[in-house]
Amino acid sequence: MQPTANDNGQDNVLQNNIVHKEQSYKLIEKKRFKNGGVLSVLEPIDKQSGDYNDIITIGRLFAERGEQVQVLGKIHFKNAAYQTYFGELIGTTYFKKCPDFKIGDKFYEYEGYEKPWNRREINNMLSHGLKQSDCVILNNNKGASDRILRRAIMARLQLNKRIQEVWIYEKGKLRLLLKNGLFIKKQRGV
Repeated sequence: MQPTANDNGQDNVLQNNIVHKEQSYKLIEKKRFKNGGVLSVLEPIDKQSGDYNDIITIGRLFAERGEQVQVLGKIHFKNAAYQTYFGELIGTTYFKKCPDFKIGDKFYEYEGYEKPWNRREINNMLSHGLKQSDCVILNNNKGASDRILRRAIMARLQLNKRIQEVWIYEKGKLRLLLKNGLFIKKQRGV
């Protein structure tokens, strides 16, 4: 492979007589909190995507709790940057996937719904999210009951799907629903 310089800061890589543009990526710190939490965003990121605002809000909520949050974008697995930001996924079932977040040392995938909303969307969001990571954050702004959410999760667990954590994002707040196979009771008044 012979890299060649390009005017716009990208490298062209000649591989099998096909020129691929190597996009350069950089992790930029956006916000630092007093409790040690940091929100960083991998640039360039698709700000036009439908869930961009939710992803940034969720990242900020985790960082406010003191977590080290990296909001990650889509990177092709053949790009050298993939190994830098998603290297821990190599050799796992999630190789070639690009989860939305890295919080601490875990990867998380955020799943929103396509309009119009119906009860099946919970199953679809959970199914699509578990293809990216075993830690999932579901958009529940339409207010599905915990019974429906638990039923969808239990169906996946019966299929021997590995689910480490399920977080629910609703009305600008986050709450933990499942951790290590145990459901967390919803706290009253929160």
